[in-house]
Amino acid sequence: MSRSESAGRPPRWWRAVLGVVLAVLAGVLAPAAVVADWAHHQVDDTEAFVAAYGPLVRDPRVQEALTASLTDAINRQLGLEDNRLASALVQRAVGQAAGSDAFETAWTASLRLAHSELRALLSGDPGRLQVVDGEVQLRFAPFVDAVTQRLTEAGVPFLDRLPEVTGGYTLLRVDPALLPALQAAYRVIGIGAAWLGVLALLAAIGAVAVWPARRRALITVGAAVAVGIVATWWATTAVVRALVDGLSPALSPVAGAVAETALAPLASPALAVAVTGALLATMAALAARTPQS
Repeated sequence: MSRSESAGRPPRWWRAVLGVVLAVLAGVLAPAAVVADWAHHQVDDTEAFVAAYGPLVRDPRVQEALTASLTDAINRQLGLEDNRLASALVQRAVGQAAGSDAFETAWTASLRLAHSELRALLSGDPGRLQVVDGEVQLRFAPFVDAVTQRLTEAGVPFLDRLPEVTGGYTLLRVDPALLPALQAAYRVIGIGAAWLGVLALLAAIGAVAVWPARRRALITVGAAVAVGIVATWWATTAVVRALVDGLSPALSPVAGAVAETALAPLASPALAVAVTGALLATMAALAARTPQS
C-alpha cells in the first residue's frame, strides 16, 4: 500500500471510537423506538386503548371505585343524598349491574369517548368534543341504560330525572399551563414512533461497518441494546407509576391495576429487543473464540 493511500484513510482508533459512539447510539435509539411506538399507540389508537383497558372493568377494585362514583352521581341527580333507604337501593342496584354485559358495553363506550377527549386535548383539534377545564373523564352517561332497569326493579324514586345524569369519573386533569408542552410531546412521540427504529438500525449498521473489528462491533451493539432496553424498561415503569399516581385522586384505589395495564403492551416488544441484543452479543462473543478454518 502506498503512503498516499494510507494517508487518505482515517486512523483505526478513530474508526473504533466512531464505532463505539454509533453502537451506544443504537443502544439508546432502539429502546426509545420501542417506547415511542408504545406511547404513540396508547395515545393515538383508540381501538388499541379500548382493547387494553376494556378488561379492567372486571377488576373488583375498578368495579368498586366506579360503582361508588356512579352511585354518588345518581343520588345527586335524583336528590337522594339524605334518603338513606333510597341511597342504599341505588347502591345495591348499581353494584348488581356492575358485573353485567350491559355494564361492560357502557364501559367500552365510555372508554372510547374518554380516549377521543384525550386525543382532542393533545392534538389541539377538539372537533365536536369539548374538554372542560382540561379534564378527561370516564362519562357516566353510557352507564345510565345499564342501570336503569335494575333501579326500576329496586323501586328507586324519581327515575324520570335519571337520563339527565352528567359528569364522570375523572381520569386526567391537565394544567392549562402545561398543555402546550404536552401537545409538543404528542407530536414528537408521533415522529419518534415513525423514525427512531430506522435511525437505530442505521446506527447499528454504521457501527459494524466503521469499526475495524467487526466482532467487537457486534458484541458492543448487542450489549448496548440489551442494557439500554433494560434501563429504559426500569425508567418507563417508574415514570408510568408516578404518572398514574398523580392522574386523579379518584384513581388511587386502582392505580396499580391501571399502571400494570398501561405497561402490558410494552412488555413483549421490550423483551424481544432485549433478547435480540443479548443473543447478538453472545453469538458474536462465541464466534470470536471459534478457531478459524
